Amino acid sequence: MASSSAAAAPYRFLSPLATTSRTLLSSILPTPATTRRRLLLSSTPAICAAAMAASGKAGSAPCKVVDSHLHVWASPLQAAENYPFFPGQEPTLRGDVDFLLECMDEARVDGALIVQPINHMFDHSLVTSVLKKYPSKFIGCCLANPADDGSGIKQLEHLIVQVQSF
Repeated sequence: MASSSAAAAPYRFLSPLATTSRTLLSSILPTPATTRRRLLLSSTPAICAAAMAASGKAGSAPCKVVDSHLHVWASPLQAAENYPFFPGQEPTLRGDVDFLLECMDEARVDGALIVQPINHMFDHSLVTSVLKKYPSKFIGCCLANPADDGSGIKQLEHLIVQVQSF
């Protein structure tokens, strides 16, 4: 009897989701040729299915997938017209909202938290415009200006009032 409980001990505190997810994930573990993006694309439906099965809610509304940290910055055209980059912070990769929405759709990500990127420093106008245009897709997190003169607090108050008006 002691030997059977000892064998079960490593899984005693794991939920059915944890043991099911371990089995599902072991079949899709990354290889050197697998990118993190491809791993996400292949594993998200399996993890959601395991979560639904373990909770006894299989067949109910699917779980939502939320990216908890995403940056968005202007396209070159947007930067030239309305949303300039902070000097020395020009991006080397694409990160405009259209591209991010395409990637989210491909990865079946339902929503995201946009964290203000360093590319635009404390100018939150691009992120604010994205939040306003896609309120059901994104929420935002600002980058507070730590200026000694206290101007960062005023900027933060302005952003809060501005976003609450959406």
